[in-house]
Amino acid sequence: TFPEGSLNSFDRPKNGAPALVTKDGTPVIGIAQGVSASGDFVGDYFGEPGSVPLRGGYKGKNAAYQSDVTLPFPTVRVAPRAINAKGDVAGWFVAEAGGATQGFVIQNGVTTVLNYPDAAVTFIQGMNNKGELSGSWEDAGGGSHGFHLAADLETWTSFDAPEGDFTQAWQINNLGQIAVTGVGATTNSMFIYCPKKAGVCNGKGEKTGAEKAAKGKKASAPDLTRHGRDPDEKPGRGHRQ
Repeated sequence: TFPEGSLNSFDRPKNGAPALVTKDGTPVIGIAQGVSASGDFVGDYFGEPGSVPLRGGYKGKNAAYQSDVTLPFPTVRVAPRAINAKGDVAGWFVAEAGGATQGFVIQNGVTTVLNYPDAAVTFIQGMNNKGELSGSWEDAGGGSHGFHLAADLETWTSFDAPEGDFTQAWQINNLGQIAVTGVGATTNSMFIYCPKKAGVCNGKGEKTGAEKAAKGKKASAPDLTRHGRDPDEKPGRGHRQ
């Protein structure tokens, strides 16, 4: 058995049926999360017991493993979470047992380590075709906040969901809109974040929420649009994979 149980990855082509992701004919035990318009996807999977990293990154297509995603330094976990049309890959990693989670992006074969300024941990969860990134960072007190990172890989904008005290940001599209979850004491809610001026989100937009830029970088006006609520979702501190 694996430490976190058996997680089966699957790939569902457009208008098709889900199929288990396989490597050499054997189902991949792990996660497939980021996918490009051409059908390339990335994720992470469990290796053989004793392998390093035990849970490494991979690329796949057509429900089949293609290659490992590795970083040019030692790691105990590599978790790719996004791939764009250029084939750039982004995600997060842990360098050593008990170490902090850090973000990364691989562009044209060059790996850049990404950490939100003064964050305890950084999770990269999304990337669009412009090279903009999205994800979450946690402060020293364990509070979680969402962020948008510009394509220059320097301009970070932090934001918090208007409902909930634990914000998690996921994928980002080519308009810069980000899927956001707000976790509160009594309910979980879903939002769409826009890093543009207030009132201009998904063509209509409703302004709410709060955001700030890191290290003096100027933030755009806030715009978090309510996207729905899952009434069956039990509130909690959030979920990471």
